Amino acid sequence: MTKKENFETIKGVLVENGYVELADVMDNEIATLDKRAEAEKARAAKRKEVGDELRAIVFDTLDTEIAKSNVDIMKEINDDDITPAIITARLTQLCNTGKAKKEKIKTEKGSKTVYTKVID
Repeated sequence: MTKKENFETIKGVLVENGYVELADVMDNEIATLDKRAEAEKARAAKRKEVGDELRAIVFDTLDTEIAKSNVDIMKEINDDDITPAIITARLTQLCNTGKAKKEKIKTEKGSKTVYTKVID
């Protein structure tokens, strides 16, 4: 049972027992929950939009022949707000949808994860 459902149940009991003023308080609580839910939906839509834009930018920086690391891509994009973790998240999404391929390569200092673009 959700918080809103609980408040609606409480409101019903209060109205049945003649506590209309307290039922109004429950109405206010329900309205507040609805406003918060709408605000969260708007924030989620904005995050998704920004994520979609960044995913497209990351995809555009990938190459079919030249493998690039998340740091290489971050340097290419050159945006102070974008971290390697954000780039890696978008690369993982691209790999999960089959638009990019991930592989580990050996380097002098150990191993490195690189990505290439996949063309259908």
